[in-house]
Amino acid sequence: MRKLVWILVAIFIFISCALSGVTITGKVVDVDDGDTVTVKANDGYYKVRLLSIDTPETRRNAKFKKDTTKVYINGEFNVFIRVPPSELLRIGETAKWKLHSLVYNKVVKVEIEGVDRYKRNLGWLWLDDVLINEYMVANGLARPYMVKGKYAWRIRQAESKAKKNKIGIYRY
Repeated sequence: MRKLVWILVAIFIFISCALSGVTITGKVVDVDDGDTVTVKANDGYYKVRLLSIDTPETRRNAKFKKDTTKVYINGEFNVFIRVPPSELLRIGETAKWKLHSLVYNKVVKVEIEGVDRYKRNLGWLWLDDVLINEYMVANGLARPYMVKGKYAWRIRQAESKAKKNKIGIYRY
Protein backbone atom coordinates (compact mmCIF):
# COMPACT_ATOMS: atom_id res chain seq x y z
CA MET A 1 0.00 0.00 0.00
CA ARG A 2 2.77 2.42 0.95
CA LYS A 3 4.62 1.63 -2.27
CA LEU A 4 1.49 2.38 -4.29
CA VAL A 5 1.15 5.78 -2.61
CA TRP A 6 4.76 6.66 -3.50
CA ILE A 7 4.24 5.52 -7.08
CA LEU A 8 1.14 7.75 -7.37
CA VAL A 9 3.04 10.69 -5.87
CA ALA A 10 5.88 10.13 -8.35
CA ILE A 11 3.45 10.00 -11.28
CA PHE A 12 1.77 13.22 -10.11
CA ILE A 13 5.14 14.98 -9.83
CA PHE A 14 6.21 13.68 -13.25
CA ILE A 15 3.00 14.90 -14.91
CA SER A 16 3.34 18.23 -13.16
CA CYS A 17 6.92 18.66 -14.40
CA ALA A 18 6.15 17.36 -17.88
CA LEU A 19 3.33 19.86 -18.43
CA SER A 20 5.15 22.78 -16.86
CA GLY A 21 6.20 25.23 -19.55
CA VAL A 22 3.82 23.78 -22.14
CA THR A 23 1.60 26.10 -24.17
CA ILE A 24 -1.65 24.79 -25.62
CA THR A 25 -4.11 26.42 -27.99
CA GLY A 26 -7.73 25.38 -28.18
CA LYS A 27 -11.37 26.29 -27.83
CA VAL A 28 -12.98 26.83 -24.43
CA VAL A 29 -15.80 24.29 -24.21
CA ASP A 30 -16.82 24.71 -20.55
CA VAL A 31 -16.59 27.31 -17.79
CA ASP A 32 -16.89 25.70 -14.35
CA ASP A 33 -16.66 28.91 -12.33
CA GLY A 34 -14.78 32.22 -12.40
CA ASP A 35 -11.34 30.61 -12.36
CA THR A 36 -11.66 27.21 -14.06
CA VAL A 37 -12.30 26.35 -17.72
CA THR A 38 -12.03 23.33 -19.99
CA VAL A 39 -10.11 23.78 -23.23
CA LYS A 40 -10.41 21.40 -26.20
CA ALA A 41 -7.08 21.23 -27.99
CA ASN A 42 -6.04 19.00 -30.90
CA ASP A 43 -4.68 16.37 -28.51
CA GLY A 44 -7.56 16.31 -26.02
CA TYR A 45 -9.31 18.18 -23.26
CA TYR A 46 -7.53 20.22 -20.61
CA LYS A 47 -9.14 21.34 -17.35
CA VAL A 48 -7.40 24.64 -16.56
CA ARG A 49 -7.37 26.45 -13.22
CA LEU A 50 -6.34 30.07 -13.75
CA LEU A 51 -3.03 30.52 -11.98
CA SER A 52 -2.55 32.98 -9.12
CA ILE A 53 -6.19 34.01 -8.74
CA ASP A 54 -9.23 32.93 -6.75
CA THR A 55 -12.82 33.93 -7.44
CA PRO A 56 -15.67 33.75 -4.92
CA GLU A 57 -17.83 30.64 -4.85
CA THR A 58 -21.20 30.59 -6.61
CA ARG A 59 -22.90 28.56 -3.86
CA ARG A 60 -22.60 27.95 -0.14
CA ASN A 61 -20.17 25.09 0.36
CA ALA A 62 -17.10 24.30 2.50
CA LYS A 63 -14.89 26.72 0.56
CA PHE A 64 -17.51 29.47 0.85
CA LYS A 65 -17.55 28.94 4.61
CA LYS A 66 -13.76 29.20 4.71
CA ASP A 67 -13.85 32.34 2.55
CA THR A 68 -16.32 34.02 4.90
CA THR A 69 -14.72 33.01 8.23
CA LYS A 70 -10.94 32.85 7.78
CA VAL A 71 -8.87 36.03 7.73
CA TYR A 72 -5.78 34.25 6.37
CA ILE A 73 -5.81 31.37 3.91
CA ASN A 74 -2.48 29.72 3.06
CA GLY A 75 -0.71 32.65 4.74
CA GLU A 76 -2.39 35.29 2.56
CA PHE A 77 -4.95 37.87 3.64
CA ASN A 78 -8.43 36.85 2.53
CA VAL A 79 -10.13 39.97 1.12
CA PHE A 80 -13.36 37.94 0.69
CA ILE A 81 -13.98 38.13 4.45
CA ARG A 82 -14.80 41.85 4.13
CA VAL A 83 -17.60 41.24 1.62
CA PRO A 84 -21.12 40.47 2.91
CA PRO A 85 -21.88 36.77 2.20
CA SER A 86 -24.85 37.41 -0.11
CA GLU A 87 -22.79 39.92 -2.09
CA LEU A 88 -19.87 37.48 -2.25
CA LEU A 89 -22.14 34.86 -3.85
CA ARG A 90 -23.37 37.46 -6.36
CA ILE A 91 -19.79 38.43 -7.25
CA GLY A 92 -18.91 34.73 -7.63
CA GLU A 93 -21.79 34.27 -10.06
CA THR A 94 -20.81 37.47 -11.91
CA ALA A 95 -17.21 36.23 -12.18
CA LYS A 96 -18.37 32.94 -13.68
CA TRP A 97 -20.61 34.61 -16.25
CA LYS A 98 -18.05 37.28 -17.11
CA LEU A 99 -15.43 34.59 -17.75
CA HIS A 100 -18.01 32.67 -19.80
CA SER A 101 -18.84 35.75 -21.91
CA LEU A 102 -15.15 36.45 -22.49
CA VAL A 103 -13.85 33.02 -23.49
CA TYR A 104 -16.60 30.46 -24.07
CA ASN A 105 -16.44 28.96 -27.56
CA LYS A 106 -13.38 31.09 -28.36
CA VAL A 107 -9.85 30.00 -29.22
CA VAL A 108 -7.46 30.73 -26.37
CA LYS A 109 -3.84 30.09 -25.51
CA VAL A 110 -2.88 28.58 -22.15
CA GLU A 111 0.63 28.73 -20.73
CA ILE A 112 0.68 25.79 -18.30
CA GLU A 113 2.96 26.06 -15.27
CA GLY A 114 1.94 22.94 -13.37
CA VAL A 115 -0.84 20.70 -12.11
CA ASP A 116 -2.75 21.04 -8.83
CA ARG A 117 -3.85 18.35 -6.40
CA TYR A 118 -7.14 17.98 -8.28
CA LYS A 119 -5.21 17.22 -11.51
CA ARG A 120 -6.21 20.53 -13.09
CA ASN A 121 -3.62 22.30 -15.20
CA LEU A 122 -2.47 25.57 -13.63
CA GLY A 123 -2.06 28.19 -16.28
CA TRP A 124 -2.17 31.66 -17.68
CA LEU A 125 -5.18 32.06 -19.96
CA TRP A 126 -4.81 34.36 -22.97
CA LEU A 127 -7.54 35.60 -25.31
CA ASP A 128 -5.70 37.40 -28.10
CA ASP A 129 -3.45 39.81 -26.16
CA VAL A 130 -5.56 39.89 -22.96
CA LEU A 131 -4.30 37.95 -19.93
CA ILE A 132 -7.62 36.76 -18.49
CA ASN A 133 -6.15 36.02 -15.03
CA GLU A 134 -5.13 39.68 -14.79
CA TYR A 135 -8.46 40.91 -16.21
CA MET A 136 -10.45 39.09 -13.51
CA VAL A 137 -8.42 40.69 -10.70
CA ALA A 138 -8.36 44.16 -12.28
CA ASN A 139 -12.16 44.10 -12.48
CA GLY A 140 -12.66 43.07 -8.85
CA LEU A 141 -13.95 39.61 -9.74
CA ALA A 142 -11.00 37.71 -8.27
CA ARG A 143 -8.31 38.11 -5.65
CA PRO A 144 -4.64 37.25 -6.01
CA TYR A 145 -4.07 33.79 -4.54
CA MET A 146 -0.76 31.97 -4.05
CA VAL A 147 0.73 34.38 -6.58
CA LYS A 148 3.65 32.90 -8.46
CA GLY A 149 4.92 32.51 -11.97
CA LYS A 150 6.11 34.77 -14.71
CA TYR A 151 3.07 37.10 -14.69
CA ALA A 152 2.81 37.47 -10.90
CA TRP A 153 3.74 41.15 -11.11
CA ARG A 154 0.79 41.75 -13.46
CA ILE A 155 -1.59 40.16 -10.95
CA ARG A 156 -0.26 42.42 -8.17
CA GLN A 157 -0.63 45.51 -10.39
CA ALA A 158 -4.19 44.49 -11.28
CA GLU A 159 -5.02 44.18 -7.59
CA SER A 160 -3.69 47.70 -6.95
CA LYS A 161 -5.86 49.02 -9.79
CA ALA A 162 -8.99 47.30 -8.45
CA LYS A 163 -8.33 48.56 -4.91
CA LYS A 164 -7.77 52.10 -6.16
CA ASN A 165 -11.01 52.02 -8.19
CA LYS A 166 -12.91 50.24 -5.35
CA ILE A 167 -14.64 47.77 -7.65
CA GLY A 168 -16.06 44.32 -7.06
CA ILE A 169 -14.60 42.63 -4.00
CA TYR A 170 -12.54 45.76 -3.31
CA ARG A 171 -15.63 47.91 -2.71
CA TYR A 172 -15.72 46.77 0.92
